[in-house]
Amino acid sequence: MKSIYYDFEYFNTSQPTLSVVCCAVLIIEKDKQPEKKAFWLENTGMPNETAAFKQFIEENKNELFFSYNVIAEAGAMYSLGFDPTKFQWVDIMSEWKQVRNGNHTRLYGKYICPKGKKKVSTPPEPPQYGELVSSKDKKIKGVNNSHTGTGLLSCVYHYTDVDLGYEHKKKMQNRILQGGPFSEKEAKEILEYSISDVEYLSIVMKKIAVDNCRLARIKPLTYIENAKIRGEWSARLAVMERIGIPVNTTWLYNIAKNHDKIKDKMCSILCATTYPFYEKEKEKGGFKWVMKKTAFEKFLKDNKLESEWPKTDKGNYKTDSETLADFEHFTEILEFRRVKDSLGQIRSFNKLEGLIEVNSYGEDEYVDNPNTEGLDNIFARIGKDKRLRCYFNPYGTQTSRNAPPSRNFIFAMSAWIRSAVQPPPGYAITAIDYSSEEFIIAACESKDKVMEKVYDSGDVYLGFAKIADPKRVPAHATKDSHGIERDMFKSTCLARGSPIRVKGKGFVSIEYVTSHDEVWDGKSWRKCKGSIYMGDKKVMPMGRFFCTGDHKILVNGEWKYAAKLQTSNVRSSEELQRSIHIGTTSGLHEAPANWEDVWALACSIFRSYLSRKTSLRSR
Repeated sequence: MKSIYYDFEYFNTSQPTLSVVCCAVLIIEKDKQPEKKAFWLENTGMPNETAAFKQFIEENKNELFFSYNVIAEAGAMYSLGFDPTKFQWVDIMSEWKQVRNGNHTRLYGKYICPKGKKKVSTPPEPPQYGELVSSKDKKIKGVNNSHTGTGLLSCVYHYTDVDLGYEHKKKMQNRILQGGPFSEKEAKEILEYSISDVEYLSIVMKKIAVDNCRLARIKPLTYIENAKIRGEWSARLAVMERIGIPVNTTWLYNIAKNHDKIKDKMCSILCATTYPFYEKEKEKGGFKWVMKKTAFEKFLKDNKLESEWPKTDKGNYKTDSETLADFEHFTEILEFRRVKDSLGQIRSFNKLEGLIEVNSYGEDEYVDNPNTEGLDNIFARIGKDKRLRCYFNPYGTQTSRNAPPSRNFIFAMSAWIRSAVQPPPGYAITAIDYSSEEFIIAACESKDKVMEKVYDSGDVYLGFAKIADPKRVPAHATKDSHGIERDMFKSTCLARGSPIRVKGKGFVSIEYVTSHDEVWDGKSWRKCKGSIYMGDKKVMPMGRFFCTGDHKILVNGEWKYAAKLQTSNVRSSEELQRSIHIGTTSGLHEAPANWEDVWALACSIFRSYLSRKTSLRSR
């Protein structure tokens, strides 16, 4: 079987097809010398070789195709009339991302920065034993802790020490992005440039494959099969990108046109009805709303949140969306987050590159921008067919999910902005997400048929509850009929660092509880099977205390589950001292703990909740 490496040169547009300029090909076949080919696919500069290229593809359609960033290369194939999902692809960029994710050996080291300079980075300081780990490792002052890049330049330099030539590459790319017509001299230079890139694809692919086989502990043939699945996903994303998302451009234009009014109204209502997190500041020609650090700090102080609120490396309080989401039980923070997120999402709406005006018929008129690379402006990504086309960035997160730019990926925006998605008459758009993805992956990898059965039930928590305690949760139970019981079994997933009372040891972090230990269940000591990683569960506020929904609270002489109580039901620490029980979901109402135990547990649960999304680096 042949391995064929492709490198297309094109200039991107917001239209359904890319403007493909040329393609360089490297053919590797066992017991034969590598063969290089180049096809000029543009109508100026040299004779157009599109027909010869299509014949080449047809002759080799069953071979294995490699390229760096399949979304782009498969998009070029789509633009030439092929269905890229019919081919077998390996996306070298995605495989490079697999190597980097969570692997400090490749995440740091030699790389070429966006400005073309060669650099070497060093991993940040690892957390100390027993230390609470933050979402980011500690950066070392005076040391470059930047990640290696995902681009071809960085990848090739990291593995081979070869610099493909940043300045020349930039010069060629800029000329290609200008579009035709091309002179004969320019065409030859572009072809030579394309061939020089494709030469290194096979070299880095071999090194990446070795790394991935070692990290995943799999054989090369198994690895290639896995890589082909990832490549197929990238090819399908390429088709999705070219098809685009139909949007109501007039509606989006109105947001852009009234950007300042929207911001003014949102901030005014927030400050008048909830809390003055923003203040007006004068500027040339008017005023602007600015978030005030002092106002935010005052809110934290007034609500005694200063010690618990996470901070940045520079010591400032975090105000990112994820941090704010952890404190949404405060109405002020909930509304602040909504406003802050919305303002961030429409920030690029006031940049109208590409959009000229709404004509007298209320229709948007666009000028085609030949280069949309790197533009986060949503209008630069909308074509004349009123379809939004953004880069999906496959395997862009540590967990290998897509990571499209948030400012032009409309499905990642607030519901009121997503309303601009408008399929044509007779059509519908369905956005599908996976359910309990990590659970089913664990079930398949461990070949656990019970886990698979639980997943197939449609609700992993309720399915687990039916197996673990059929008396309390019968086979006919539903989320509505047995919501509390479902949450009980969901709560068996305690956060890393949660203290568990262990006989002879006192409180021990849950990850250190073993099958030899006896734990306190609120009534008596009992044997356990040790700790098993099972995922996350949110806690809920009860006054100033945070607990899971399955804990029982004494209210007016009656024990009730926290999930069924309102925050106002628990008003004092004295009532809390009488009410909260420590232990698992069984026997909670028999033996209340003393105040010191309650307070230690409450603080620990709260800290664990704040840091529940953290992870230790690979060792």
